Amino acid sequence: MKNSKPIFILKNEVGKEQRYTLGDQGQLVPLVAISEEKVSWQSVNTISETCKILKLGRNTLMSLIKSGQLKAVKAGIKRWIVPGWAIEDFLQRPKQGV
Repeated sequence: MKNSKPIFILKNEVGKEQRYTLGDQGQLVPLVAISEEKVSWQSVNTISETCKILKLGRNTLMSLIKSGQLKAVKAGIKRWIVPGWAIEDFLQRPKQGV
């Protein structure tokens, strides 16, 4: 990760543990765990891998890339590469329309 932030583990009303971290302005935001491993800025992901990480369909992911909400690099005619830091930035950005 670019910088490490503290992780808080809180229990919800039914006793299930949930992990949170601090957002850019100090607010508590849910921590999205990706198979208990952190995505580092060195990693690169295919569209298929990114779909699995974000649990999104291919069309939704491509819409996010084309709208500029998720950064990706075009590598060839049909191949896209999504850097780990771009996934990290996307997950930490406040969601619109929620």
